[in-house]
This record gives sequence, structure tokens and C-alpha cells, in this order.
Amino acid sequence: MEKTEKYYAAFERAMNEEKLYRDYDFLGICLRIGADPVALDESLVEELGYSGQDLVDLYLEQDEVV
Repeated sequence: MEKTEKYYAAFERAMNEEKLYRDYDFLGICLRIGADPVALDESLVEELGYSGQDLVDLYLEQDEVV
């Protein structure tokens, strides 16, 4: 598994299981999981069409709705 895939998997866990978006912005999450924010952001945009911070914001919005 290449580094970017590891970052992507770690970000997914941080968002879905650990719910780090409640306490950190995208950069903070990257620092916590040891991911390169630039590489991860590029991967997220390429795969999902959203930047890392956009995803954090979307998760926060969904938390407010629930």
C-alpha cells in the first residue's frame, strides 16, 4: 500500500470511527494521523471531488442535522 493510500485509510478511520472532525480542522486531523496534508488533499479531490476541509465541514454539518 502506498503512502497516499495509507493516508486515505487513516483519514477515513479518523472521520468515521474517531470522529476527529468534531475537534480538529483538516490540517489538525492530518497532524494527528501523520498524513501529508497536500498529498491527502489531492487524493481526496481526485477520488471524491471534495477537498479535505470541505469533507470536514460536511461531516460537521451532518452532525448538526442529526
